Amino acid sequence: MKREYTKAYLSIYGWQMLSIVLGLLSVFIVIPFLSSNKILYGIYAICISLTMFYNYADIGFISAGQKYAAECYAREDRKGEISIVSFTAFVLFLFFGAVSVLLIIIGTHPNWIIADLHTYEDYRVATFLILILAFSFPIYACLRILSIIYGIRLEDYKFQKVVIVGNAVRILTALFFFANGRYMLIEYFFVFQLIGGFVITYGLVDVHRRYGYSWKAFRLYFRFNKQIFNKVKQVAFVSLMLTIGWVLYYELDQLVISRFLGAKQVAIFAIALAVLTMFRTFLGALYAPFTSRFNHFIGLRDIDGLNSFYKHVVNLLFPLVTLPIIIVSILAKAFVLSWVGMDYNDSVVLVEIIVYANILAFFSYPSNPYLISREKVKYLYVLTVLSPFIFWIGILFTVHAYGIVAFAFWKAFAMILSGVYAYLFVCKVMQEKIWKLPFEILKNYGLPLCLCILLSFLARHFMIYEKGYVALGINALIMFFVFVLSSLACLLTSKPLREYAYKLVKAI
Repeated sequence: MKREYTKAYLSIYGWQMLSIVLGLLSVFIVIPFLSSNKILYGIYAICISLTMFYNYADIGFISAGQKYAAECYAREDRKGEISIVSFTAFVLFLFFGAVSVLLIIIGTHPNWIIADLHTYEDYRVATFLILILAFSFPIYACLRILSIIYGIRLEDYKFQKVVIVGNAVRILTALFFFANGRYMLIEYFFVFQLIGGFVITYGLVDVHRRYGYSWKAFRLYFRFNKQIFNKVKQVAFVSLMLTIGWVLYYELDQLVISRFLGAKQVAIFAIALAVLTMFRTFLGALYAPFTSRFNHFIGLRDIDGLNSFYKHVVNLLFPLVTLPIIIVSILAKAFVLSWVGMDYNDSVVLVEIIVYANILAFFSYPSNPYLISREKVKYLYVLTVLSPFIFWIGILFTVHAYGIVAFAFWKAFAMILSGVYAYLFVCKVMQEKIWKLPFEILKNYGLPLCLCILLSFLARHFMIYEKGYVALGINALIMFFVFVLSSLACLLTSKPLREYAYKLVKAI
């Protein structure tokens, strides 16, 4: 199956970028409203963190299903693709339903996970938010299935358009529910989920119309299938272990802080976590198209092409990963204060530290799908255990001395170490010299990195250190200007980046 994917990447990135910008607007518009009440914002942050149950309840079958469905698509095996996607959907609904029951139980006893629910209103808000989340499980399940169907074709952008419209409507509803002194958190969260339902309905209709997806065949395979299970189980169990490790590393800290330190400390940490989540969203969008391409190479049995493609992705996307992290860390104080105000001054140091969790994402993000595509189970198990083990051991020995700062430091340190090991494992699989790719990256981007650091420190003198949308907008423009100048320097020093930029311009 020979196909040029440059235009597909451009379309995906174009719409994903618009989606990310809209998501940032949502964060910058909605969170200042929510953070005006620390207790209720802490409760909301905890409720949002409970969505981890939906993010990870597929016990690895989403990743496995996407891998094998992409291989079927590359071979133009439509029946095989539908059978795998349908089986994955069956598993997803089964486990999401179980999660929904668990959330209903938690929703009737929210004090089990939130330490300081002192008033009836706080208790009521926590209960309704969790119950709304519990009954929204079909939305989250269908969203994951649609992401597979669009994603294996590298046509995510076709669904992303309607997601963007939905998110824009969500921002407008926030202006209604929180403007003029109103604080209608329950109503906002209900409408938020309702809009998601309309988006999913569009996606299901569009898949049938655009790809001729047979829902009759889909229903036929919507059941347990031992043959498909035996085919996907090894990758699914590896993905499950990765999921468990990721939950232990990424998702439990807010619940632990909530249980032992209270909702106010959750609110302070939630600002840093919101910044980290923005990077996570950006990086997920940046690398998402390549996961299916890795599986396409496997489906076509082109290992040399796969290895070359991995190194190409690492090299080209390096500046898009590292430059924003450096800029945000150095300029964190003005950024946070102009966003949420002096009440969250304690969040500044957390942001300065926690953003470095992704400083090696240019290695770790493509390494995991590469190892999954090559079915290197042993290495994946090591990566699964490493991050949460380092993180929680570090917390255990330092949290009493450093409080929530320890959560930010060990989150960054554990992920950096995981990125190092991920790259070492890939080199071993490829039988590649360890220092070859890092030296090439340093040669291409060493000077622009130094320039970025220098410009960021100079930009501190022009930033505004007070809360307000104008101040936040000016600060964002300054940070963007530093990024643009640093990126232009990357184009000057990196020949591969210039060549690919020319290819992109030609494709446009």
